[in-house]
Amino acid sequence: MSVELHPTCTFRRYAHGIVKAAAPPKSGTGRRLLADRRGSETLSSLIIATTILVVTLVSANVATHMIELQVAQAEYNEAKEAMVILADIVEEVGSKMYSSSYVKFNCRSGRLDFLKNSTHIKVVLRADLENLTLIDTYTSSLRYKSGSSFSVVEEYVRGGADPILGEEAAPLVSIYTGMDQDGAPAIWFYSGSIRLIEEGTMYLEGRGCNVTVYELVFVKIRIGATFGSGSLNVKAYGKAVSINTQLVENSGTVHLVVNGQEKDSAPIAAPALIYVAVAEVEVATV
Repeated sequence: MSVELHPTCTFRRYAHGIVKAAAPPKSGTGRRLLADRRGSETLSSLIIATTILVVTLVSANVATHMIELQVAQAEYNEAKEAMVILADIVEEVGSKMYSSSYVKFNCRSGRLDFLKNSTHIKVVLRADLENLTLIDTYTSSLRYKSGSSFSVVEEYVRGGADPILGEEAAPLVSIYTGMDQDGAPAIWFYSGSIRLIEEGTMYLEGRGCNVTVYELVFVKIRIGATFGSGSLNVKAYGKAVSINTQLVENSGTVHLVVNGQEKDSAPIAAPALIYVAVAEVEVATV
């Protein structure tokens, strides 16, 4: 006897087997396996989400730090340019009493320090028979200090070549960039040089002879009223110019002493007439 299978019945049994195999098992072991699998998927999702969050936070902090660093570097360069402008102003108003001008400093990342009487300047003429003090005074300085740490080139961006200058156009105010003692990038603004120029000779009737004429110039910086923060307008004001005349009978050398250390010397040929000019400039905020 032969049995004939209908195609429709065969397909139904095949589909029923697939559904039965895909259905979750009813036993306790099957339910535990399913719960473990779902728990593993949840834990993996939490790990991935946490990792993404940590990476996002780290990236945000790095980006913020990079932006702050770029802002600090830009402000440092602006402060350096402002220092150069201020130095030009100081020397200009120093030769013109009661004249003034100002420059703007942006100090959001860093700060500008006004260092009163930070440098002792002494100029002495040493001859065979005497030591004559030509200048003995204190001068102030400025310092810009960045609030972020980055590398800078240690160099003079203005002046600083020689303590005793022999050229008319040589700058008396120096600007130096470098690292401060605590490792912060800084810019120093100070007057620590003198200008000693031989102007020529002239006949001195009282002595009945020709004398060599020298001009000795120094710019003294004093600090006035300072206030404010952030954006500062720093003004330089020409307070006074004092001129003394010294007649030198014996040849000798002019010595520049800064904070107790001798920095440089230059010869003087006698008989000589030395005009000592000290220009006093007040630096303050407005």
